[in-house]
Amino acid sequence: MAALKGSRTEQCLKDAFAGES
Repeated sequence: MAALKGSRTEQCLKDAFAGES
């Protein structure tokens, strides 16, 4: 996963988590 997009994936996940919380 990280190797695919790295920062982009991490930011996406963080955004998703922040929106869910």
